[in-house]
Amino acid sequence: MAKHSKGKHVASSVKGGNAAEQASVSAEIADSKDVEAAKESGLASQSEEPKNSEKVENADAPAVDAPEQAVEFAASSADAPADAPAVDAPAGTPAGTPAGTSANTSVSSPAQPDRGVSPSSEAAQGKRHNLRTALIASACVVVVLGGLYLGGVALFSTHFMPNTNVAGIDFSLKTPQDMQATLDNTLANHTFSVVGKGLNFKVSSEDVGLTSDNAAVAQDIISKENPWMWPVEIFNQHDCTDSFTESMHADGLDAVVSSQLEVVNADAVQPTNATIAFDEGENKFVCVEEIKGTAIDADALKNTILEGLLHLEDKITLTDAVLVQPTILVDDPRVQAAADQANEYVKAEFDVVMSDTPVVHVDPKLTSQWVSVSPELEVGFDEAALSAWAADVASACNTVGSKRTYTRPDGKQITVSGGTYGWKIDRDALVTQVTEAVKAGSTQPLTVPVLQSGTGFNGLGGQDWGSRYIDVDLSEQYARFYDNGSLIWESVIVSGNPNKGKSTPTGVYSANQKASPTVLRGRIQSDGKPEYESPVKYWMPFIGNSVGFHDASWQSAYGGGRYLTNGSRGCINLPYNAAESLYGIIKTGDVVVVHG
Repeated sequence: MAKHSKGKHVASSVKGGNAAEQASVSAEIADSKDVEAAKESGLASQSEEPKNSEKVENADAPAVDAPEQAVEFAASSADAPADAPAVDAPAGTPAGTPAGTSANTSVSSPAQPDRGVSPSSEAAQGKRHNLRTALIASACVVVVLGGLYLGGVALFSTHFMPNTNVAGIDFSLKTPQDMQATLDNTLANHTFSVVGKGLNFKVSSEDVGLTSDNAAVAQDIISKENPWMWPVEIFNQHDCTDSFTESMHADGLDAVVSSQLEVVNADAVQPTNATIAFDEGENKFVCVEEIKGTAIDADALKNTILEGLLHLEDKITLTDAVLVQPTILVDDPRVQAAADQANEYVKAEFDVVMSDTPVVHVDPKLTSQWVSVSPELEVGFDEAALSAWAADVASACNTVGSKRTYTRPDGKQITVSGGTYGWKIDRDALVTQVTEAVKAGSTQPLTVPVLQSGTGFNGLGGQDWGSRYIDVDLSEQYARFYDNGSLIWESVIVSGNPNKGKSTPTGVYSANQKASPTVLRGRIQSDGKPEYESPVKYWMPFIGNSVGFHDASWQSAYGGGRYLTNGSRGCINLPYNAAESLYGIIKTGDVVVVHG
């Protein structure tokens, strides 16, 4: 067979050559084994069929794998010295059989796969090799990165991080000494202008006393940096202006601001807070918006200027933010709440009447004047304002002694004042009753509370008595008694003598009594006797018990100008019959109007 012939040829060649030749042959066989191992999958399948079909020529000799013999032979040849003598094969060994090999040993096919090193072992060895390589590379990277990191820590322990700025000045990778020098120089040479809201002036850092401990600022900023976090921090923004501003002082700023505001605020409009007011169109309280005004707030101006200085701005433009601001805005819930509360006081509407005649009408417009609203929007009922109103009403309705103008039934218009008759209002009671009515939202008429009432009322300044009264006309020396517009009695009279200072007092009075007969007596003299004593039949006084109507038998005539020469001491002298008739119809309380 071809396989056996090849084995014999190799063995023969080994036997016939020297040690060098044997080593060469062994190397070739080893190379063949490596190739077969690299192509194990293909070669194994190809070598399987010859292996199974091979027949061993010598059935008694054991089968020997040729490659294994080659490996052994190559190993022994390689270990042998170059000049070692060839070892002869034992007697009877066929030509070409390596020494130490039996002549009847069968040589396996060279295509037989090497069973000394398996493919899985070679794969494991390859993986271990790759792992060692990766670990070595990783260790190198760690060493490099560690060195880079520590270098960064060292750098940022003495230098500022990238993106570090103060008042817009970039201090990336600068030292604290660099920062101090830059800030010192910037402050020393800084000038700026202030414009807007009526102001326009320019000042320097020296004018406002601008100073800063910039060495401390720089140290404060770098102390706050974390150099161990530099791989992250270098990507962040570091605006450190606050440290700078906290150190900055402008001791002269107050004086600069004061001098400027003294002029601009002289004619400025002060702001007005939002409040509430009565709207006559809507007949209720409504919210009124705040007014900003034009006055500048000193503190706001200083803060705005200082803010600009802290950022080293060249021009500071003023906005509405520097104006004196209203403290209460219209959207403040307190404003609407105050309007709602105030409107509770303007629900009432009623007439204040006297003798069924309206004196004054109380409506929301009037009561709104009695609603007080504090600057803090606290709503109350202003009783002082109501008292002032009540005093006016009482004064107008207090007709006692007041001036009245009326028209007598015969058409004569008369004006009279004085007397003891009329309406006298209880002012305190009026305040109480109106207050209660307003708070209750009343719509019912309210009768004026009085201390003294009359018999009628026809409006303020008019006739405040009814249709029944006695009219005494001194200019005509005539008296008339009207009842419901009808003349029920009349008579000529003799009144007091004005030439003797005894004129009959004018005014509106009321009859207070009557007597028949009686004696009229004058004042008691020093001797204990009355000035006079005059017996009369009919006595009807209307001013105390001293002036009244009575008969006068001593008068010989009545009317005309007799009162100027023979007038009474103030009483109204009547003819006997007239006095008798009047005595029969006059009543206590009847109004007596005496006028010129």
